[in-house]
Amino acid sequence: MPSRYAFPSKPHLQIATANTFDPSNLRFDEVVSAESGRARVTLEPGTYYWRLSVAYPQFEIASPARRLTVESVKSIPIALVSPAQNTELALTDTTTFAWKFPVDNVIFEFELEQIREGQPVAEGEKRRLSAQTLNWKPSRIGDYRWRVSALHDEELLTQSDWQDFNVMDRRPLVLVGPEDKLLIGYWKELPEFTLEWEDIKTDKSQRYTVRVGTSPFLQEQTRSYNIETPYLKSSELKLANGNYYWNVVLESEEKETLRVSEIRSFSIGLHPLLQAPKEVFPKNKQTVNVVRFQGDPVLEWQPVESATQYEVKLLDKGGRELASAKTEATRFPLKAIKEGSYRWTVRAIDPLDRGGLPLPFKSFFITYGDPLKAPEILGSKVE
Repeated sequence: MPSRYAFPSKPHLQIATANTFDPSNLRFDEVVSAESGRARVTLEPGTYYWRLSVAYPQFEIASPARRLTVESVKSIPIALVSPAQNTELALTDTTTFAWKFPVDNVIFEFELEQIREGQPVAEGEKRRLSAQTLNWKPSRIGDYRWRVSALHDEELLTQSDWQDFNVMDRRPLVLVGPEDKLLIGYWKELPEFTLEWEDIKTDKSQRYTVRVGTSPFLQEQTRSYNIETPYLKSSELKLANGNYYWNVVLESEEKETLRVSEIRSFSIGLHPLLQAPKEVFPKNKQTVNVVRFQGDPVLEWQPVESATQYEVKLLDKGGRELASAKTEATRFPLKAIKEGSYRWTVRAIDPLDRGGLPLPFKSFFITYGDPLKAPEILGSKVE
């Protein structure tokens, strides 16, 4: 630092190999500018001591000596900070590469390679920059290595060793179908169905392992199917009726797990009994005026999917069955029905000729309109 006071003479910068600054140890002893507070010198690698010395008329004063070390840049290692050796990185994250090198005025060359069995699988990536950090977002999973070189005037000064890391995709592999807890039912023959998932292979050597079992955690009686396609047909599964759980694992050629799906379930078996039809007419406790119908009143219900026909029953108020019929239609005419209270029900018949769940009995009342009023006498004269 320049002094607040004028020096009686220009200061000397002294550099020696020992802090005694004996003439035999001096390597530099020259006048420097007091105003600039700076001097540029060239030294060979080694350990030195330096100070400023100013001569006054009756005495000489020197600053405290300081120690410094000069090293060859080629012998200074580049310290790779992050990612550390064998770090596992996420495919969806941005990674910051960082290194340390205590020398100014250099350019860094960053190198990145994807490797397999220690050898690069494609041409690597190279970037030159002056900073000691670099942001990078991976585009694919796999094993990688990186290193950094220091350059000055296009000359290689020093280079780090390769440092390995791995990029993994920990997002769950997405299953496409069938939907979870689906019943894959059949009437006479099991239809073809497919287990399907997203295709996320990034290398031909990768394979999918489909695990199918009867345990929710795929621990017991589990079958494995090792395939390349993102689907598996039921003809390859060859499963008997029952409840099953399944998931998919993407594996590398070395059987390393890359991504895993959730566990879903499905069931195989005969279709359950058909659900009860829903009534359309008459509604429960409805009064039906036959006079207002153009023809006979009807019992009517909504169709049931997969039904081949319907069985409908009509009962009187006391529960005695008055009529019963099977029909492919969704309506049943009530011919010459008398006035009174009735109940009715209907159920669907499936392709296996099994009766489904019956509609709970609905009651209704038949009327033929209000009785005629008695004639009104308009006069007493009789002709």
